[in-house]
Parts: sequence; C-alpha cells; structure tokens
Amino acid sequence: MVWGDWHSSWAYVAGPFAGAVIAVGIAYLLRGAGGGMSGHHVAQGTLGEVWHPGPIGKPENERSDR
Repeated sequence: MVWGDWHSSWAYVAGPFAGAVIAVGIAYLLRGAGGGMSGHHVAQGTLGEVWHPGPIGKPENERSDR
C-alpha cells in the first residue's frame, strides 16, 4: 500500500470483518445466546453475589494482630 499497490487492499477490509464474524460465532457456541439475567450479572461483574468493597485480607473479626 505504501508503494501504491492497492491490489491486495481488500484483505485489510475483509480480514477484520471476517475475524469479528468468526469471534462472534465462537462466543455463541461457547456461551449460548445470552441476554438472560445471568448474562446481566456477569456484565456487572457480580455473578449475582452482593459485594461490598473493603480492605483486602482477613475480615476484622478474624484478625489476630491486635
């Protein structure tokens, strides 16, 4: 393309499109159609569990360094 040879330029357009179609097909085979509540929870990063951010490590009631 730098030297003005545009005969293979179709590969730069068709390649990413074909890769995206293949990736979506594989994701559909692995995960199914999606769109349900489990997919919603996964997208939120919770998988349905309630999570409250806090310090990393043992919970306060289990610490022995006091």
